[in-house]
Amino acid sequence: MTVLSEESVQNIYAGSETLSATLGVTNRGSSNQASQLVKSALVTLMLVGAAVAVVSIWLTYASDLDWHFSVFSMGPYLLSSAFVLAHLKTHPHAYFGAANAITAIRAGISCLIAGALFETDWLLKSHMVLVLLGAAAIALCLDGIDGYIARRTGTNSVFGARYDMEVDAALILCLSLFAFLFDKAGWWVIIIGGMRYMFVILQYFVTRLQGALTPSFRRQTICVLQIISLGIILLPIIQPPVSTVIAALSLATLSYSFGRDIACLLGQSPVNVIEQRAR
Repeated sequence: MTVLSEESVQNIYAGSETLSATLGVTNRGSSNQASQLVKSALVTLMLVGAAVAVVSIWLTYASDLDWHFSVFSMGPYLLSSAFVLAHLKTHPHAYFGAANAITAIRAGISCLIAGALFETDWLLKSHMVLVLLGAAAIALCLDGIDGYIARRTGTNSVFGARYDMEVDAALILCLSLFAFLFDKAGWWVIIIGGMRYMFVILQYFVTRLQGALTPSFRRQTICVLQIISLGIILLPIIQPPVSTVIAALSLATLSYSFGRDIACLLGQSPVNVIEQRAR
């Protein structure tokens, strides 16, 4: 277990004063509140990051894995942490919060799964794919807990919703890549994981797609179904053509969901889109 010394924590807190100003979170309220937010976010991200590092290094040596596993586990986690710090200004609360801490843990689990993308031979030979699916299942269960805690504690925010969505998208991308690498379906199964990112790219070219969408139970349900269906596909006993059919159905439902959202956004007035972006 990694323990931060009192001096290390004090250094984190001292550095957060400057970082909070750099991130621009001080314009939301007092500088003290902004500083507390950055402090709590940094401590949470560093603790989860330390856990990811320990687990990845331990697995590397215990299972005789290549060093790529640790590098490609920690790399994505550092990127996700940078994303968090860059978007803290959209978090209206004084502290990072328990809900976002759980989402950070989910991000850490997803990054460990991402690192395993470079150890597919080991996963297949040692039947460790079941451990991978277990990790994905834990991340999925925590997905319901972080949202529940945010609603119960009144700490839900645009930032928390975006953070949660991006972690979901990353996990789905990893699982879809595994489905392709394990020959469960053709290359097109990667579209399941890439659709979110294709939509983000499309937003840069089509202004109306940058509008806001209202929360949707349909959208949330289909997202969960993607993770479940990909998990089923990756079970050793599920082979083509069964896995191919499941993947095709999963892609069809996801395409339907994105299609409805795109149609809704394109139907919005350009004036409304500009107003929403300005908020």
